[in-house]
Amino acid sequence: MNDLVEQSRRFLNEQPDEQEYELLNEFISLRTGAIAVGLGKVKQYANKTDQEVRNLKSYANKLSASKDQENANKQLADALEKIGNLFYLQRKMGMYIALTSAATGVGIDKSAKILKRMEKQRR
Repeated sequence: MNDLVEQSRRFLNEQPDEQEYELLNEFISLRTGAIAVGLGKVKQYANKTDQEVRNLKSYANKLSASKDQENANKQLADALEKIGNLFYLQRKMGMYIALTSAATGVGIDKSAKILKRMEKQRR
């Protein structure tokens, strides 16, 4: 028990290597920034997707209410354009979701090595 108290005291009084902490903080900052940017872009495209879906619903309502063929064709063309935009926005959003997921793993191997080295030094 005495040995555990002494080890704890040494651990608490030990001065950390500043370069390793700076490197870890840099990795964490970069990773956090990349995740924040990715999530911001996903939110941006999600909002655009919502807007396009609302527009598509509006075109569908106008199409069902149209009386003549020419007006119906125009509403149908507009609806198909909105469907194309939705596919594009979904692809962009999926791309940013993948990039955000990938950002969570950036620098993990380097961080793990630094943490292991720091743990060995503490012992």
